[in-house]
Amino acid sequence: QGDPIGKYIKIHGVFFQVVGIFRSDLPGEQGDRLASTIYVPFATFQEAFHQRDHVGWFSMTARSATDAPAVESAVRQVLSKAHAVHPDDDEAVGSFNTAQEFGRVMSLFTGLRFFVWLVGTLTLLAGALGVSNIMLIVVKERTREFGIRKALGATPASLISLVVQEAATLTTLAGYAGIVVAVAFLELSARFVSGSNKVLGSPEVDFQVTLLATGVLIVTGIIAGIVPARHAARINPVEALRSE
Repeated sequence: QGDPIGKYIKIHGVFFQVVGIFRSDLPGEQGDRLASTIYVPFATFQEAFHQRDHVGWFSMTARSATDAPAVESAVRQVLSKAHAVHPDDDEAVGSFNTAQEFGRVMSLFTGLRFFVWLVGTLTLLAGALGVSNIMLIVVKERTREFGIRKALGATPASLISLVVQEAATLTTLAGYAGIVVAVAFLELSARFVSGSNKVLGSPEVDFQVTLLATGVLIVTGIIAGIVPARHAARINPVEALRSE
């Protein structure tokens, strides 16, 4: 009722002054649990409930390049030696290491990342084949044009360059349009995801990945235009002028 800042709450006969409040955007049971949680400074807790020399549990994080199981073993040995118990006595000194669970989660994300890259690569290859077929049709329809160009002195290298540039431009523009649509879709979906789930966060596309995808599109377009370009370079000017 009203602003709780500065008011007192009673916990096991001890009064605590409220100095701050927080809210959780997590839904469901986890959000309800956080909303009903009260945080007390550890030193204050020890003093108020006569737990000055008692520590129920504590958590540690290791550096990224450190072997987490080795850290766990070293900590257990130090605590066991300090309290004169056997290092393998789980009843005296218990521990829980999340390194294995974390490794499983990271393996799952690695597998998903590999699957996404595999699907993306196959999609690009399919697109390259489609562009190559389209350019072959274009070259066939422009046979007279290429014949006239060669009759006027165009070299095979210039024809190859022309077709490859057209294929690369077509692939890059179409692919970049797809990237823009995908980013717009992610931005739109992020509004719904961010409002309902804070665990995974909002979906996004890394800028470096976007640049890499654009570079791959350009290379794919160049590769897709090689076969049609070589076909255009082999056109005979005389036969091309006779073609309908």
